[in-house]
Amino acid sequence: MSEDFNLYPLWENQTTPQRTYEVNNAHPSADDENPGSPEAPLRTIGAAVELAQPGQKILIRAGRYRECIKPKRGGHGPDSMITIEASPGEEVIVSGSEPLDIPWTRPRWWDEGYGEQSLTPSGSPLVWVGRVPDELIPEEYDALERLNVESWEEKLMEWMEPVAGNSPFCLKTAMLFQDGRRLTQLNHSGDVSRIPGSFWIDRDHRSLHVRPWGDLLPQELNFELAIRPHLLRPESTGLDFIGLSGLVFEHAANPFLRTSRGAVTTLGGGHWIIENNTFREINSCGLEFGDKAFERHDPHPLNPGKGYMGSGNVIVRANLFHDCGTAGIRCLRVTEGRVIQNHFHHCGRQDGELYFECAAIKLLVTTHTLVEGNRIHDLVGACGIWLDWDNRYSRVTGNVIEKVRAQQGGIFIEASRTPNLIDRNLLWGIDGSAIFGGDSSHQIYAHNLIGETSGPPFLLKCHTDRNLHGEQVTCVKNTVSHNLLVEPEAHELQNPENHFENNVDIRSSEGSTPSDAGAEVLTGHLKFDSGKTLTWRFRGDAQGSHGHHPFVKLDLAQREWIDQDLNAGPLGLSAPVGTLQLP
Repeated sequence: MSEDFNLYPLWENQTTPQRTYEVNNAHPSADDENPGSPEAPLRTIGAAVELAQPGQKILIRAGRYRECIKPKRGGHGPDSMITIEASPGEEVIVSGSEPLDIPWTRPRWWDEGYGEQSLTPSGSPLVWVGRVPDELIPEEYDALERLNVESWEEKLMEWMEPVAGNSPFCLKTAMLFQDGRRLTQLNHSGDVSRIPGSFWIDRDHRSLHVRPWGDLLPQELNFELAIRPHLLRPESTGLDFIGLSGLVFEHAANPFLRTSRGAVTTLGGGHWIIENNTFREINSCGLEFGDKAFERHDPHPLNPGKGYMGSGNVIVRANLFHDCGTAGIRCLRVTEGRVIQNHFHHCGRQDGELYFECAAIKLLVTTHTLVEGNRIHDLVGACGIWLDWDNRYSRVTGNVIEKVRAQQGGIFIEASRTPNLIDRNLLWGIDGSAIFGGDSSHQIYAHNLIGETSGPPFLLKCHTDRNLHGEQVTCVKNTVSHNLLVEPEAHELQNPENHFENNVDIRSSEGSTPSDAGAEVLTGHLKFDSGKTLTWRFRGDAQGSHGHHPFVKLDLAQREWIDQDLNAGPLGLSAPVGTLQLP
């Protein structure tokens, strides 16, 4: 594998569809026995994927499709793909929820069937109780009984042992929505009356205790119950050359296990192009496209075992991920992946960070993978970008990450000793370290802009005593160069065998201690406001502490480094005062 961090080629869909199947559940003549023409469309997406062959397209018209898409076959190559896409300009929603139209009452202790050793009564005039009919719940998956992490799954994730059995892991995977707004699931019935917009599931796994938003009468509200764990999942592992475009995926009641649990999963398939989609209101992970479809010892009947490896080369481009419970993207083993120009916000809302699988983007065991140009903000309990375990020649570049509150910080590179490049990223408002190189050596951190972090700009240390390929992990021989740091704290280093060079500190007052011994200190101010605007002001005659003007021109849109001679970091501060809109 070449250490060329400028060479991450993209492949593209070159298919000219030989046939198009149209799906339109709003059409008066829609029927799954139809041929799938505009005049006689299919009613469900599932019927279309049963028919679609390599080189054919499924075109979906506007509507809400309450189903799980189960591709039956893949394509044969870039010129013979199967594509599933929304009709241009139309909103196509693939939903894992069903309408919940049931009677609501406020049972008391003395009512039949309630009280000691039976079902729990309302207990408050604010709390209503309704029973979900059995016929609404799929036989193969009961989201009202299924825990986010079952006890047998804990054994597949030994690292979560300290928090096993606690909330949110012991909550059920079902989600409840009131007029499109998610309610918070609670672990104790007595708390429902205290928290507006909450619900609890009784011991019969059918009775819901609900305090609606606004304390409105539930009989006058529209409720939806998320019950399906997947919104798209192939019938078998390893289906290749499939395209997804323009779809909205929402309301997946999926559990937390690291693999095979994504609301949308390629199930080990390679050469997919997933672009211009929205993933929202997901219980756990939004998208999974790793080469490994399952954990090694997962007893699922589709698990092909340890030896299976997908073909990689998945492109994830220009998608929107928000309100995903644990992660926007999480994948086990990513080869030649491209995660580019996506937008993530409000992921990690389950606040389950201590089971160590939470991030906007978490990729494990990456090889020559590019994570570029993503916008990530407003995360709690989830890292921004996390490359975990034995990553090789991958690059994290040109990403904007702000307003993140997580123990792993903004970017986390873990347990890797082959070089990876983390460069030209903007990290701002991180509650924690900006960049955490944990158990990692030989990494390159260059040309990043870091400001307003509560922790060190760079945290480089061994945080475990484990082995990587038979050798104990280390944190040495990392290179930290040409970074621009605004009012930085001191870096936290466990070992002096890491190389710092040509970094620039921006300080509002003179005489401050530099973040590293060789850093140049520039007096002035730099701010990042409204998520897109950079403003700076330096003394008109400002020179760096090394005696020259550390200003060069840099094209932010292209991330092109123009002048290698000056220590300017990642920005084009070509004047003492300026404002710059990020692309």
